[in-house]
Order: sequence, then structure tokens, then C-alpha cells
Amino acid sequence: MLTNNYRSTQPILDISKTLINSNQERLVKQIDGLSKELISANANLSGLQLSPLIITYSTANEEMIAITNQINSLLVQNIQPGKIAVIYKENKYGEALSQYFRLKNIPFYNKRSFDILQLLS
Repeated sequence: MLTNNYRSTQPILDISKTLINSNQERLVKQIDGLSKELISANANLSGLQLSPLIITYSTANEEMIAITNQINSLLVQNIQPGKIAVIYKENKYGEALSQYFRLKNIPFYNKRSFDILQLLS
């Protein structure tokens, strides 16, 4: 069982656990003694203690508009584009979000992997 996480800060791990715990089918709810308590073990991240902000939206478009506006606001505050990141579950979401960025002339870089089989079909 892994207990150390080297990619996330402790506040992110804590809020993620809170959300994931609502899943009643998790193994930790079915096997006594099993624990998924993750500890942020990357010393370079220990100083980052900002708690994630969870916001819900009615539609994916509403969410993308809000993200675009939040990023635009950061850029107006002279935050460098390379210091801003959006993490999403599927590449198609990033592709749709990039259309909103183009409309607002927000510079972006989309790091994604290509499915070569999908490109050939």
C-alpha cells in the first residue's frame, strides 16, 4: 500500500480524500485495516499550503467560461502564463477549453499525448 505522495500538497490530498470517501464501493470501506491515508512527501512542496477551492457549475460551458475568466484575471495581475495550469480529466476537455482561450487571446500550451491509432482512422 502506497502512503507517500510526491506530486501533491497535503491540502490537495486531504480534500481529495474527502471527496473520494463518498464512494461507498472503495476497498477501504470493505476491507478492515486497509488505509489510503496519503502523506505529501515531496519536501519541495511542503511550503505550499493553499487549500483547493471547489466550485460547482451547471454545465461544462459555464465551467470553461469561469476558468477562462479566472485565468484572464490572473494575467491582468501580471501572473506569468507559465505559472498557471489547468488540470483536466480528458483531452477533449482541454481542446474545448482552448477554444475559449483563443477567444480571449489567452496564450496557452496544451501538453497532451496523441492516440496514433485514432489519428490513422
